[in-house]
Amino acid sequence: MSSPLEVLDGTQLVYWNDISSVIKGIDFEFYRLVEQVSPGKDHPMYVSSYKYGDLIGDEKTPFLPNDDGELYRLGSPETPNNIMKNLGYGATSLPFTMTLDKQFEWKIIYSNQKSMLPLYVENPGHFIGVRRLIKSGVSSFNYLSNSILTASAGASSVFMLPNIGKSRQHHKIQRALGIYEAAPKKIDQHWDLFKEITRASGESKWRARLLYFSESWVDSIRECPEWLRVKLYLIEKYMRRSQHEQNSLFFDLAFSRSQSEMNIKSNPYLNETVKHLFGIACGAKLGFKPCGDDSSLPYKLIQDVYHQIYKIYHTPTILVPAKFDFSNKSPDPVYYSLQSPVVCTFSKKSENDSSAISDLEEIYMILRKHIDDFANKKNYDYQGSLIEKVSKEVQFSLYHYQSQDKRFIFSSKHVIEEDYRFMGSDKRFQGLLFASDSKFFRGCIKISK
Repeated sequence: MSSPLEVLDGTQLVYWNDISSVIKGIDFEFYRLVEQVSPGKDHPMYVSSYKYGDLIGDEKTPFLPNDDGELYRLGSPETPNNIMKNLGYGATSLPFTMTLDKQFEWKIIYSNQKSMLPLYVENPGHFIGVRRLIKSGVSSFNYLSNSILTASAGASSVFMLPNIGKSRQHHKIQRALGIYEAAPKKIDQHWDLFKEITRASGESKWRARLLYFSESWVDSIRECPEWLRVKLYLIEKYMRRSQHEQNSLFFDLAFSRSQSEMNIKSNPYLNETVKHLFGIACGAKLGFKPCGDDSSLPYKLIQDVYHQIYKIYHTPTILVPAKFDFSNKSPDPVYYSLQSPVVCTFSKKSENDSSAISDLEEIYMILRKHIDDFANKKNYDYQGSLIEKVSKEVQFSLYHYQSQDKRFIFSSKHVIEEDYRFMGSDKRFQGLLFASDSKFFRGCIKISK
C-alpha cells in the first residue's frame, strides 16, 4: 500500500497501522497513547487530499474529494456506502478530524461578501471537533453560525506584495494559461487568482490532507476506560489552544480600564486596532509574514508565473497569515497593515479624512499609553500577566513608504534591511527590486522581540 501522503487525489481508507508512522512524526504524544490501545480494523479512518483552495465545507455539509479530485458533499448520493457508514455522523458539521499535511484556514465571510475575517490557520497536528468527545455537560447552542464560517485547503488570506494589477502584463498570464480571472484591483482578490493559476498550470502536485476519524473512534474515546488517556490528552490540547478565548473577558477588561485610566480618547476603530495588535503580540491573532515554504500554498509555481510570464519588476514576495510565537525567545516578526485590516470589529473610522500616516501617529500614541500602563511597576493590576510580559518584551515598529524616518515612523525601505525573508535566497530573483512602495506598507506595523 502506498503512503497516504503519496496519493494525489481522493479519499483513502486507512487503518492505524497504515497511518501511525505519519502521525508519530506530527504528534508523538497522541501516537504514543493510541499505540497503547492499538486500534484495529474496527476503527477505520480516511485520508482526504485537497487541492489548493478547495473548500472543505460550507454551511450545509463537509466536502470530500473523489478519485478524480472533484468534491462531493458528505451525505449526498455520491457518497460511497462505507464512507457514509463511518463518517455520516459528521454530515451536517464535520467529523472528528486531524490536519495531516499542509495548512488549512478558517475564516468568517458575511453574506454581503464585504467582510472577511481570518480566524485560524492550522498546521499539521491540529484536531477539529474535540467537543464531540465530551458526551454530556456541554451546551448544545452554537455561538457561531455555520452559514458564515468557511474553511479551505491552504491559506486563503494571501497576496503578492508588489502590484500585480497591470492589465497588459496580466493579459499575458490569461493568454498563456487560458484563465479568465481579471487583474486584481485589491489584495483580497489575489486568492481567487492564485487558485485559478494553480489549477490552470496543470503541474501542481500540492495537496493538503485531512485525517477523518470514523464514529467508532469517537465512541471509543468517549466511552472506553482504556481510551481515557487519549481523551484527556485531546481535551488538554484543546484547552491550551483556546487559552486566549477563555481569558478574553480579562483581556477586554484590561484595555477598557487602561483606556479610562490613561485618558485615551481616540476613535474606536484605532483603539480596536491597537487591541488587535496586542492580540497578535500575545500569539492569539493573525498577522502576516513572507512565505518561505509550500505549507500555505504552491508559492514557487505562482512566483514562477509572475517572474516568467508577467515579467514582474519586483521580487514576487507572497505574504501569508501567521501567528507571532511569543513564547519563543527570538521569534520571527509578523506584520499588520492598515490596508489589509483583519480587526474583528465593525467600529467605523472617524469621519475625518485621515491619512495612513496620521492614523499611524495616533496608533503610536495609543500603544505608548497602554504599554506605559501595563508595564508600570507601580501598577499591580497586571503584575505577572501575559499582557504585562508583552508590554515589556514586544516591540511595535511603524512603517510607511512615504516616511522620511521622522520621529517614530520609519521608511518601509528599512524593512528589507531588518527582515531578509522579504527577498529570500532564491537566485531566480537576483536583481529584482524590493517592493517598498507596496500598498501593504502604506501604514504597516511590525511585531517583534
